[in-house]
Amino acid sequence: MTASFKMKIDSNLPQIPVTRSNQASQTVPAKQEANSSASDDRTIKGQESIQQRMLYWFSRAGISPRQPGRSNQELLTNVRKRQQYVAAQKLTNLETILEKAMNNCLTSGSKEQLDPDWFFNYIQMAENIHSQPMQELWASIFAYEVSQPGSFSLRTLKTLQQLTQRDAKILRKAVSMALSKRHLSTMQLISGFTQKPSVLSFFRLSRQRNINLAQFGLSYPDILALMDMGILFGEEIESAELDLNKRQEWLFGQQPFHFAPRTNGLLFRYYKFTSTGTELARLVIGEPNQSYLEHLKQLMTPQFEINT
Repeated sequence: MTASFKMKIDSNLPQIPVTRSNQASQTVPAKQEANSSASDDRTIKGQESIQQRMLYWFSRAGISPRQPGRSNQELLTNVRKRQQYVAAQKLTNLETILEKAMNNCLTSGSKEQLDPDWFFNYIQMAENIHSQPMQELWASIFAYEVSQPGSFSLRTLKTLQQLTQRDAKILRKAVSMALSKRHLSTMQLISGFTQKPSVLSFFRLSRQRNINLAQFGLSYPDILALMDMGILFGEEIESAELDLNKRQEWLFGQQPFHFAPRTNGLLFRYYKFTSTGTELARLVIGEPNQSYLEHLKQLMTPQFEINT
């Protein structure tokens, strides 16, 4: 078919005998042309899809492509339309958050009144929260703050305002592995412990036992991201030497986690939650990471007496 077709469009060329080798050599370019055409189609469709997504997101902000020859009057009309659209969207966001906050089951609370400055700062931030999961988070904050004024600082709200859904997932993973001391709000993410050499073995190196947090879903880039967000302090911390005669009483979620060192020279290494991180951690709903806890117990057992 290819040879006869070529003869029709160029009858002055000498005819080439059609052999198997000629057929193969003439067929390959046709296949290549077909593949190239299909690739071009996919590229065009991909570009159209990206352009459609661009148009969709700008339309969410009340913006459409500029029309050729647009007059100043039409420009001002578009400005007014966008202002009305944005105002309506902000109002819808606040109405949604209020509805979700009203559904929170908080039956008791403090008699202290909500700080008006806190409230109106909250409104200015919450009106720009569009995604449903983050709206639920902001609703929980408002319900909690009304119940217990002073629970969330404006600094925490500003941090939360910058959190994406991905950031919220990282925070949830960190909280699922965090321990807190009984009667204290401070939260810590234990990353290992060190056995310091005794006086009799002064020239021995310190023995370190490390926990690979990435094994439980929290990678080192995740930890750096939490530091950048102001949720964790900026470096790993080493505790003071643990008192041999003092029992440590901690909580893992709501589970008691008590331990006491068997020898001297033991100290923990951990990442500490900031006050902002601790406040945000109250909002995280989820089960503690039991795999992490079991691994921590196994790591500690030779040097610690553990009670849970």
